[in-house]
Amino acid sequence: MRQETVNIYKFREVDQGEHLYGDEYTETLKAFTAKLDLFDIVDYQYGGYNGADGAEIEWYNTDLSDLSGARLWKYLQKHYADIVAKGLEYSLTGFCADYDILKPLTDFMTRPDSTITFDDLIQKCLDAWVTAAVNDLEYGR
Repeated sequence: MRQETVNIYKFREVDQGEHLYGDEYTETLKAFTAKLDLFDIVDYQYGGYNGADGAEIEWYNTDLSDLSGARLWKYLQKHYADIVAKGLEYSLTGFCADYDILKPLTDFMTRPDSTITFDDLIQKCLDAWVTAAVNDLEYGR
């Protein structure tokens, strides 16, 4: 006698304008801020969808805001060696947005730019995250 198991999953329709993977994007953002542990996100929105663009950032450590070039590269190398060593293979949550939010950081570590400050670099990471979330939302419409 053969016995078969059938899994039955509940599902629901996604409402118009609802972001199917919104929770995963939020978890990536939270993991990113927790990993760097230098700033807190005060508020964030997906572009114009919720009435604002980008992300507002509140910094804990203003001493790092203007750190740039080789000094910034050395700081990141010293304090975030695990991300630096694995590059884009590093995973915050296992969701695809990890790649997007970390790419500006890993790009900088590969090719440091003396004109980019710590603030600029974090803003690039957050902008990449917002862009990925908006693109995903647009694709799902």
